[in-house]
Amino acid sequence: MAEQLHADATAVIGEMEKLRNKYLPQLEKHTAHLKTMHAELVAEPMAQYNSELRKFVEGTSDAPVEPPKEPQLTVMAQALYEREMDKAFEIVRKLNHDHRSLHKGVSRCGKDLDKYFEADLTNLLKNEKDIEEDVANRSTVDRMMFEYFLETGMTDVADALKKECALPIASNKVKIHEDLKTVMDLYRQRKFTDIIDFLDEFTTKKDDHYNRIIFQLHSMNFLHILQDQNKYIALDYCRKFEPFGKRYTGEIQHLMGALHFYPKISPNYDDLFHPNNIPALESCLMHFVSNVNSALETLVNVGADALPQMLSIRSVFNSRSLLPESEELPITIDIPNSCHSTFTCPILKTQASQNNPPVRLACGHVISKEAVNKLSNNRYMRQTRVSRHGNRMKCPYCPEEINIADNVLLYFN
Repeated sequence: MAEQLHADATAVIGEMEKLRNKYLPQLEKHTAHLKTMHAELVAEPMAQYNSELRKFVEGTSDAPVEPPKEPQLTVMAQALYEREMDKAFEIVRKLNHDHRSLHKGVSRCGKDLDKYFEADLTNLLKNEKDIEEDVANRSTVDRMMFEYFLETGMTDVADALKKECALPIASNKVKIHEDLKTVMDLYRQRKFTDIIDFLDEFTTKKDDHYNRIIFQLHSMNFLHILQDQNKYIALDYCRKFEPFGKRYTGEIQHLMGALHFYPKISPNYDDLFHPNNIPALESCLMHFVSNVNSALETLVNVGADALPQMLSIRSVFNSRSLLPESEELPITIDIPNSCHSTFTCPILKTQASQNNPPVRLACGHVISKEAVNKLSNNRYMRQTRVSRHGNRMKCPYCPEEINIADNVLLYFN
């Protein structure tokens, strides 16, 4: 769905750019011509008329004897005005005619959105969690929301949620909350050097990620000085880039080029002054200081990846017999970054669950409890049992015979 909508939107944007490139220069040209004509034929004569009229009313020494006559447009001037206005109206008429081609593309966007967007998500969940009534579930969701607000820098919202829900936050999370609030307040005041000093004291592991953040803060402060003060102060600040010379040579050269040409910046340096640079660095800074991987964000991303496949086999979910415990999906969904510990039985190729936990055999191999039961009930396995040593089974991976009583259940936290 996303690919189709993106293609539709791209097509509409392309058509708009064509119209803009075709008609905008013409409109700008005629608008400039009309402004010039207005200044020569109307504005200047009216300014002179008002000046003479004021002198006449005030009775100054250089005032005219009779009141000045209001200036009138000549027939030639009116004809010139009408000709230029007709040209402008003709351009607008052509633009309006060609603009109709956009309607088809915009209409296609709406139709594809109605076609591919699935608003009804019923029958996809067989084990919905009660968040409102179940205290444990509600506390878990509140904590996930707190971590998300903390990670995204919304410290005020996180603080309000913590107070309203009386969340028992660990001391290290409280420290992160306070540090993040301090850094965000400094960043919004554009006190980049104070942030650098704070991070120097705050950070114990000064790796490549740390160095990248510090370099970006120095770059942002350099551009801030260049725009708000003067080139000489910005030039003196360039000494701060010395420790980063080898690693970020190209980016430093780019900054020096902007310093040389400022304030007449060529399009080659527009990326340095793009308004999105401030929120982009703010986001990187928040993730670095908070060092929190939001479970809420992970769940949303996993759900977004799983939803298309779940919708395509909606009918499978209508059969409750396929989901006896409603803890597993009847399909496999690939998740690039696993968000929790899992175990898949190498014998039955099924994922372990609360009712089918992994079992560690005495020989060290691990299989599921259900696999142990099936192997112990196997006819061949029954023949290998020795009653005086208890129930025994043969490991499917090695020749060792194992006493079933020695098996150990494993649990993931």
